[in-house]
Amino acid sequence: MNRNELFSLLILREKGAKAPATAMTLKEIASGDTAVKSVNTLYKIFKKLVISGYVSCGLPDGRAATYYITDAGLTKIGEFES
Repeated sequence: MNRNELFSLLILREKGAKAPATAMTLKEIASGDTAVKSVNTLYKIFKKLVISGYVSCGLPDGRAATYYITDAGLTKIGEFES
């Protein structure tokens, strides 16, 4: 896991994206106070996080995919905070 992946997980946690109904689009995540502002870069990061099981896809927002942090992602953040 690299810094951008960890920061992405932290943003989802801080914004309360912990369930399919509260999931966020990549555009919403990029507009926040994240180091990564490119939606394309975020897409690559989140693709990896989904495969790892730390993030899951939520309910679609129009045609945009949404993402939320899973319990495994919350556990992973805990490993870095302690």
